[in-house]
Amino acid sequence: MEKGVTMKYYYIDHPISFPDSFSITDEHANILYQVDTKLNWGRIIKISKEHQTLRILDDKISTYFPSFTIKDENDHKLGCIKRIFSFKAPQLDFQYKGYYIHGDYMTQSYDVAQQATTMATIKHISQGMDKVEIDILKDEYAIDILTFVIALEAHKALF
Repeated sequence: MEKGVTMKYYYIDHPISFPDSFSITDEHANILYQVDTKLNWGRIIKISKEHQTLRILDDKISTYFPSFTIKDENDHKLGCIKRIFSFKAPQLDFQYKGYYIHGDYMTQSYDVAQQATTMATIKHISQGMDKVEIDILKDEYAIDILTFVIALEAHKALF
């Protein structure tokens, strides 16, 4: 990742379940985003800021493998992240902003990249309480990177 000022986001490390609710904070524990999940003919994840929904991840039960459609606050489709059939380790197909993974997202640390540029580094850390640290290159990418990471972590919990 480029040197300079990056923005760090945190949430309590736990398997994302349905229903669930948790906050994404900055390094000073200020709540920046709220994540709420529920079951409603599928799995739904809403990411909000100041009570305004910014992203919706929607997984309909009609598919055998989890497939989260990513939508904006106006219900417009922005992309999807879906599991695809594989005899080996779980495989995901990313169709969202051109993002892809460096490393193994099933482990404790991985990077999110776009066009050969590392956009964020994700680490599962222990500091008294297990946390996920998301270090994002530029703050204007925050909602898209956070959406991507939450979708990955939700897929991880469903394997």
